[in-house]
Amino acid sequence: MDFGFPQRGITLFLVILVLTSLLSISLGIFTVVFSQLRLSGEIADSFVALYAADEAIERGLYLDRNQPAPLCTPVVGVGCLYVGSQVQLSNGSCYILKVDKTVTANPYTFDVNIRATGEYRCGGGITSVKRALQTSYTQSIPPP
Repeated sequence: MDFGFPQRGITLFLVILVLTSLLSISLGIFTVVFSQLRLSGEIADSFVALYAADEAIERGLYLDRNQPAPLCTPVVGVGCLYVGSQVQLSNGSCYILKVDKTVTANPYTFDVNIRATGEYRCGGGITSVKRALQTSYTQSIPPP
């Protein structure tokens, strides 16, 4: 039976249709897998940046409490601010330390805030990852 329609090319059309749908499905799967791989890599970089910030907090606490001359020496009734330069670590990370001491109601007592920003792949490029930690405590100095 011939209905008057040419049957040529219908197989080619069906093959192109099937291949296009397979390509679309493959691209969708590739997009999901690639984004998951990228995310898992950023998690590892995030840990390195977090550990750099943790090292900076520990160093700031040590230097502020145990050094003969602390990072930031407040004057009675007035606070002080210390912003350190960028410190490079051996694993490719770096950190910046900031110490802020503000006066409380008692002029011989200060609220100390230490903020550390750790960065992996330092330089602020598109692949760098930053994480920050902050701690605070109250410090008293003996009256004269």
